[in-house]
Amino acid sequence: MTETINYDYGVDINSHFNFKDGDIELAEYDNNIAQAIMNRLNTFQDSLDLFYYDYGSFFLQFFGWRRRQTTLDLMKVELDLTLAEDPRINEFETELEYGEATNTVVIRIKLINGTIVNELNYVLSENGVELVEDE
Repeated sequence: MTETINYDYGVDINSHFNFKDGDIELAEYDNNIAQAIMNRLNTFQDSLDLFYYDYGSFFLQFFGWRRRQTTLDLMKVELDLTLAEDPRINEFETELEYGEATNTVVIRIKLINGTIVNELNYVLSENGVELVEDE
């Protein structure tokens, strides 16, 4: 039997506002950091400046740019800068590539905390950045 070890990334309200047993569902640990990354990437930099200084990213501005390596390189720089803003993320690796569908970018993120590695997969499309659930 394989033991699942979760790094404590905290708890927050599920951003889909799903209810379970009459109460709002929570995003815990790995699910919370996956949701936090998605929310930060989908929020334009400083659009919440009144409440959260320097929150968000410029990642979405690259949607629709020409499909070439230079665009992916710029996106990777912005992704890495955005991840570095979250104090819960110590070490990470990122990889981006164009998806098969037009105007999609596949985003792979490895969060590394000692011996614990969390692999997260997202896709950027016309719907913004969405988490791709493991099948």
